[in-house]
Order: sequence, then C-alpha cells, then structure tokens
Amino acid sequence: MKPRYLALILILALLLGGWLGRANLAEMAIQSSMRSYGLIDVTTEIDHLGISHTRISELGFLLETETGEFRLNANGISTSHSLEQLTQGRADSLIIDRLVINHQTTINRLADPDAVPTALEPVKIIAALRHALRQYVIFNSVLVEHLSLTGESFGILQGKPLQLQANNDDSVIATELSLLDQSLTGEQKITRQLVISRFSHDKLIAELGLPQMPEEIPAGIELDIHDTRIEADYFVDPRQLSVWLQPFAQMNNIDGLNKVTGTLSVDFSSGHRIDSILTARSDSFDYDTYQADQVEIRLVLSNLISNPLQLTTLRKGSYLNVRNFSYENLSLADTRLNIVGSLSTSNDIWRFDGDISALSVSASYDTQSLRLADIAAAINANQKRLRFDGNFSTMDVPGRFSFALEHNLIDHFGRLVINPVAPIDLNAEDDKLSRLWTPWPYPFDFMNGNIELAADAVWSKKSKFTMDTRLQVDEAAGHYGEIVFAGLSFDHQLRILPTLRSVKSGIINLAQLDSGVITSNIHTRLSLDTAPSGSLPRIVAQDLYGEVFGGSFNGDEIVFDLNRNINRFEIEAKNIDLYLETIYVSVKVKH
Repeated sequence: MKPRYLALILILALLLGGWLGRANLAEMAIQSSMRSYGLIDVTTEIDHLGISHTRISELGFLLETETGEFRLNANGISTSHSLEQLTQGRADSLIIDRLVINHQTTINRLADPDAVPTALEPVKIIAALRHALRQYVIFNSVLVEHLSLTGESFGILQGKPLQLQANNDDSVIATELSLLDQSLTGEQKITRQLVISRFSHDKLIAELGLPQMPEEIPAGIELDIHDTRIEADYFVDPRQLSVWLQPFAQMNNIDGLNKVTGTLSVDFSSGHRIDSILTARSDSFDYDTYQADQVEIRLVLSNLISNPLQLTTLRKGSYLNVRNFSYENLSLADTRLNIVGSLSTSNDIWRFDGDISALSVSASYDTQSLRLADIAAAINANQKRLRFDGNFSTMDVPGRFSFALEHNLIDHFGRLVINPVAPIDLNAEDDKLSRLWTPWPYPFDFMNGNIELAADAVWSKKSKFTMDTRLQVDEAAGHYGEIVFAGLSFDHQLRILPTLRSVKSGIINLAQLDSGVITSNIHTRLSLDTAPSGSLPRIVAQDLYGEVFGGSFNGDEIVFDLNRNINRFEIEAKNIDLYLETIYVSVKVKH
C-alpha cells in the first residue's frame, strides 16, 4: 500500500474516532473552559452531541465569591442550534428540565472598613451586566421547567416551585418567572408571575401578575440603566400586592392603603457610596387609627457600597408632606416635615436618629385649631417607639416653647410635654390671647400682658385624649364679656381637654375691674369645675376680697356658672362711701 493511502486511512480513522468520541471530548472542553473562568467542582455528562441538537443529562459547578458560595446543578438539558448559528456564537433554544441554584452567604468582614470587594462595586456590576447581555446571552429562547432557589439569600423565593421562560431578540430579553402550584391531579398551573417585558443593556420593564386576574397589576417598574446611574418609575398597589404575596408572606392591616407611585434615581459615580433619591406619593393612607391624605415622601439617601442596607443616611432635601394627618380626634393639616438623619437596620430591628423641622403646622382637636411655626426637633425612633425633643413658636401670638413627645407603637400610649422658653407677649397693639386657639371657645380674652403656658397631654388607644396646662399670667389686661379688667396676675393649673376644669385652685390678684362700677385691689382663690347645667365650667371663688367706693367687700364660696344667664351670690361690703355709714348689699349679676 502506498504511503499516501495509508495516511488517508489514518486520517479517516482519526476523524471517525473523534466523531464517535465527540461527547467525551466536549465534556473535557467544557470542564476545562469552565475551570479557566474560576468555576470549580465542575461536572458534566453529555448524552448526545449533534449538528442541530445536543442533550446534556447533567451540568454543575461551584463559584466561590467574597460573599459566599454559588452552586448550580442542571438536569435534562436540551439545546437546538444550526452550524451557521454556532459559527456566530449563538444557538436557537435551551430547555432545562430541572435547575437548582444554591447560594450560601459566608461574609468575611474586611479589616479596612473603607475597602470595597470588587464583587460589590455597582459600576462594575452594571458594566458586566451590559457586556454579558451583548456578548454571552447566546440563546434565542430559554425554558426551565422546574427551577428551585435554595439558601437564605433568596428570601421568600427559597424552596418555591418556579418556572422560567425567556426570549432573546437581539439582546433584548423578555422573561416570565412563574410560581407553580401542583393540583391533586398532578397538573401544574401558574399562580403568580414576575413578567419582564423588556430587559436590555439600557432598560428594564417589569411587573407582577396574577394569571387568574390579568387586569390586576400589583406592582410595576420601568428602569433606565446608564453607565454610572439608574433611574426608575414605579407603582405599588398594597392591597393587590398582599394577594400576590400570599404564597410567600402575609401583609396585615393594609386595607386602607391606596396605590403608591414614585420614582427612584441611583448614582454610583462616587465610587465609595451609593447616592439615591426616592419619591413616593399616595392619595390616602389608613392604618389602624392613623389616617393621612395626599401623602408625598422624598428621601435623599446615601449608603456605603459595603453592606449598603445596614446604614442609610438621609440627607438635606428629604421631606414628608401630608395635607391632613389624623389620630382619633387629633389632626395635623398642611404639614411638611424636613428630615435628616441615619437609619440602621439589622434583621427585624431598626433605629433612626436625626432631626426634623417644619416652617408651620396647624394642629386641631375636634373643631379647634392651633397654628405652630419654626418647629425643630431631634427624633429617635425604632420599631417600638417614637420620641421627639425640640422647640416651636406659636404663629398667631408671639411665644416660644420646648416640647418632648413620645409615642409607643406597640400599645399606642403617648405623651406630649410642653414648657415655655419665652412667654407669650401680648403687649403689641394687635395681639390677644384668643388668636392662639381658633375658634376661641371662652367668654374671656387677654389683650396685653405676659403669659407662660405649660402643657402635658396624654393619649392611648383605650382612653380619651387629655391635656393639662399650667397658666402663669403677669400684669394682664382684658375682658370677660363686657367686664374689663387690668393688672391681672395668677398661677393656675387647668385641664383643658376633654373638658375645662381646674387641677388645683390658684390665687388671683387683680388691680382693677370695671363692670360699670370700678373695683380694685381684688384677690381670691379661684377654681373651675364642671357644671351639670352645660358644657362650660363654673367658677368657684373663695376668700374673695376687693375695694370699692373707698371701702371693701369680701365673700366666700361664690359660684358663677358660665352656662346660666343669671347667677346669684352674696358678698359683704364695708365702709363704702355712699353718703351712708354702713350698708349690706346683695348683688345680682347678669351676663
């Protein structure tokens, strides 16, 4: 046999051997290639390798990262392709019967807290994602019949029976991730879906779906992806989301929550932190005994790239805007709170420390309102309680106060303590006490003088809102109906809400009283009490003394009921100069 024929026979034999052993050669090539990319524990078993079709019974690998181990095991893999597609680095379809993805977190804390693992650098992640979508997504369609995600990293998806279906049109991917429910007959049906209608190097459009209610969309997002930032518009319907989440988790007390819309902007350009702006808007919010209308939130946030969810900083420009907020009979109107501070979270525990401020707040109890201004406070909050410590001014009369507010989020018990920093000064021409509280429900008013007002309010879920005050008045002038007074000084402790009455009696000194007859140098011990005749209190005066017409008068246990048109009481007068030596008079007062 001539040498060239022998060589030809050997070449044909080698080609035949290579063809017969192509599966083993392919397995070796796959394992070698995957190991070169840092994958370990690679297993692969190819059943058939053809020109247009390939079947792989098993494929698995382990990838170790700085934050944990990522393991993938796939069974029953089938691919369809053509020679032309393979020469272009593409394939037609990929079908996987069963895919199990496991991730175990093994975070090693870095010695340098400012050091950032490469795997956590968002800019590189975005760049790698965009590159992968352009270069490495080679299949036109992918179907994973049974997908299982295991490991705590996957949260509520862990262990749930899932199905994945995706189509790729020129690196624009449409994906459906579905939750499966197997009936007693063995038939599997789709109960929940995450539908990604577009996923490309520059955009992501996704929404949650309920196949049994296709017109209902619990949540959706449209995300624009740039080199160093992402921008998004989103919406969430809490009630529909609660239905969607039923197989995963329970959301309680959400019947009063309306649809929320908002935006998200995230900037990674700084390299060591994530800067973002989150907005949210809702027409109404109704949770337990709390209600709010026209709610708008804007949060300017910063997070470290390392462990970004553990510490969030709220920067200047963050605010909460509410047209009306109410808790039982107490409400706040047209309120905009500016917020700065830091939020730390760990599992179900959270804590916020910061500052809030507001130019003005209108606070109301039932139909009465009090307008406040220049509010500034430190806030400390966690999952159990809220506490505010700060200062505010009264808007319609000049006065400055400090306050401490605490509210328990578990049992709904709260307390507000207010103390004077600067007295209410009514000495300006247009100032009067009745401008403090609108509408002013009392028949008296102060027109000038200095007033120091302290308050202590308590509320709870089981009892009425109560407010006690301490009122200190110095050299005040005003009127009670048509009776004019001046030089009034007293120190009195009152319960204002739910009814007006004295906590303890107080001593009153009055320089002058003009009721048609001028009296002076009046002093008495005064108290207010509830009256069975109506909603207004009655005034009880003890040890009354005063001077009139060059003489004096006194009385004790004088009761003046503000609900009555006519009140009767007796006082004793002495040495009054009416061109008579001594007289005793009985006085009848009408109002």
